[in-house]
Amino acid sequence: MSTVEDYIGRMFTVNEVARLLNVHPATVRRWEKERQLKSYRLGPKKVIRFRTEELYSFINHNNDPDAQ
Repeated sequence: MSTVEDYIGRMFTVNEVARLLNVHPATVRRWEKERQLKSYRLGPKKVIRFRTEELYSFINHNNDPDAQ
């Protein structure tokens, strides 16, 4: 029996993304607000979550010298 998380894949919190990217959580929130980093709002509290694929895309885009 699979869980919802298994179905949609691993999703990361703001704090987890901040630790992974070695930045402050406020920076992650700013990137999300500026739509540089795609996020999902879940549940009645509208918590912010990030999918692995979007994190890879964000990292690859920001590490590409031709993208800047």
